[in-house]
Amino acid sequence: KIMKIGFIGLGVMGHSMVTNLIEKGKYDCYVYTRTKRENLASILELGAKWCESPAEVAEQVDVLIMIVGFPKDVEQVDVLI
Repeated sequence: KIMKIGFIGLGVMGHSMVTNLIEKGKYDCYVYTRTKRENLASILELGAKWCESPAEVAEQVDVLIMIVGFPKDVEQVDVLI
């Protein structure tokens, strides 16, 4: 079984982690970010699956990783899950 990993937050760290996991070929990655960045297209092209909300990510995955910048951001995402 391929492990499904979810990422909320695709800044420099999250984007790099998703890219590395997809390139290993052993994981399905589901992603969400509040601000659709220009680098989002590159990980979607690699095979990441876009979700419309943090809750949608959480519903799809075995493991959820949240990488956001500030406590207020964590609280904002927590409310949505």
